[in-house]
Amino acid sequence: EEEKQQQQQQHIPWRPRDFSSVKNHPLSGITFAQWYRLVRKYRGDIEYFRYFPRLVFLTVMSMFNALFACVEMVCYGSAISKTIVDDDPVIIVGHPRTGTTHLHNLLTLDEDSFYTCTTFDVGFPSSFLLFPKRVREMLKTIMDDTRPMDNMRLAHDSPQEDEVATNQLSSCLASPYAPLMFPKLEEKFRPFYRLDGEDEEYPCKLEDARIWRDNFWYFVQKVAYAAENSRKKDDALKKKRRRLVLKSPVHMARIKLLARMFPKAQFLVCHRHPYETFQSAANMADKYYWSCFLQAPRNREEIEEFIFRQGEILHDAYEKDLKDIDDLTPRVMEIPFKELDEKPLQTLEKIYNKFEFKPRKEKYKGSDAETKAKAYIESAALKNFKKNAFSADLSRATKREINRRWRTWFRLFDYTKF
Repeated sequence: EEEKQQQQQQHIPWRPRDFSSVKNHPLSGITFAQWYRLVRKYRGDIEYFRYFPRLVFLTVMSMFNALFACVEMVCYGSAISKTIVDDDPVIIVGHPRTGTTHLHNLLTLDEDSFYTCTTFDVGFPSSFLLFPKRVREMLKTIMDDTRPMDNMRLAHDSPQEDEVATNQLSSCLASPYAPLMFPKLEEKFRPFYRLDGEDEEYPCKLEDARIWRDNFWYFVQKVAYAAENSRKKDDALKKKRRRLVLKSPVHMARIKLLARMFPKAQFLVCHRHPYETFQSAANMADKYYWSCFLQAPRNREEIEEFIFRQGEILHDAYEKDLKDIDDLTPRVMEIPFKELDEKPLQTLEKIYNKFEFKPRKEKYKGSDAETKAKAYIESAALKNFKKNAFSADLSRATKREINRRWRTWFRLFDYTKF
């Protein structure tokens, strides 16, 4: 009985493991120069003995990546720097585990209208233009076929979030994903959500904001350059203008910044009931985070705090930006997870109609885009995917904590507390 009561006070699983695992690591594409900057910055925080195999793997990979990155810079550096990025991307945001990946996958099936970055692009952001097909095939061995936290398909050509690339390019110096490597330092990384020097709670240093912006922009230019080259080689796409689709949960805290960088950007904001999201986020932390760390969290509470604090920052920032930016509302569409999950085609049709993704004479219903989405939904890859079914309901203590910490989330999207 005492053990049962103790478990009810524990909001997430605590199963330290995978200290020597190297698969699916979010720094696998880091170059030697970037890795050197990271190690120099966090030399006193890295646990060298505990994570020795992982550190050796990343060091070897960094040298391999550096070779290709140098050649790529010589071949394409000038062209990338001159690439113009259109000011009207579609940006998908929302707390992790709210359906952002599903929406990203569905939307970018319409290759006539959109382009995006892939898992390989963000995994190897310094050299993805240069890697030959044979090398790409070899690199599949360091990645699973499905995501660790669920069984959704994971492949080099899958759409992926750009913040993974920015985190690598910046050597974990300016991204809120740095706690996945250094959980004990989570508090220090909070300013990297909003990247706002005037933020009252977590002001960001000007230099840190510049590091993020420069690396993010370089990666976006590179993705745009690759898409333009692909368009020129494809007769079917030559006359089409395609829009960039960006997706990252943490962009939910940066809508003001991104709206300034992209004056015509449109935002798709995914949301889900906080209880379900917390369970899913806790499951992801348990099944994936242990494969990322370069320093072990001291206790369960450090991981819990990362999850809770992320939810607070993302939704508080989103609410503030909605109030502060006058013309933002027409450029934002909120997407409930339940609606996307149960009626994906109808949800896509609403999105296309609201944001006029197709010319006025064309309708989404019956279009090639709908046909591709329908085929994807009915494909074996998605039919075999099942959302994680959590055997136990949340404890009362966990629900109380979610109610307290994520009250803005409940209010914004009108979710019911229990």
